Amino acid sequence: MRILGVLVMVSLSACGGDPDQAPEPDAAVGSNTMAQVDAAVGMQQQMVDAAPAEELLAPYFETLKSNGGNGLDLTWTNETMGCSMIEVWRKDGLFSYAIVGMPTGGLTAFTDPTATQNQNYTYKLRCLKNGALSPYSWEMSANPQT
Repeated sequence: MRILGVLVMVSLSACGGDPDQAPEPDAAVGSNTMAQVDAAVGMQQQMVDAAPAEELLAPYFETLKSNGGNGLDLTWTNETMGCSMIEVWRKDGLFSYAIVGMPTGGLTAFTDPTATQNQNYTYKLRCLKNGALSPYSWEMSANPQT
């Protein structure tokens, strides 16, 4: 109730009124107004809490094939609309995965020109959208033999 009284005083001051002449807020009105504000804030929080987070789906590999000795070509389908980027991860032999490309989310193809002949490579993908990452796609492997 004290907050409402301060707001009335500030409002009167801003309009040129005398805050010393401001009437005391009605206790019933003040408590009812605060209850309404509390209820509205509670409802907003429930709506935010209840809103389901969008489930990001991993891209789906279509093909991974040699492009005639100049690397490997990957194609996929974006299962999540609106990805800002696709992370292309590659593992050579027994080494761990590293990102080799980050095409924009609207693209569905990538060429890895650094893949050399007679070396097996394994790839996986994931979508980046609004700062969140999808799970990784399943892996696909190939060797860029001519």
